[in-house]
Amino acid sequence: MRQLKFHEKRLLKKVDFYNWKKEQNVREVKVLRRYLIQDREDYQ
Repeated sequence: MRQLKFHEKRLLKKVDFYNWKKEQNVREVKVLRRYLIQDREDYQ
């Protein structure tokens, strides 16, 4: 596999593959990222 380019690495930093299927609500994901909330339960 080839090395990732800088912009590809940067985009992947923001992706959480562990909770990918649970992410139904786009607004909730934006809030979690904006306020650096680690656990989804903390937001709810």
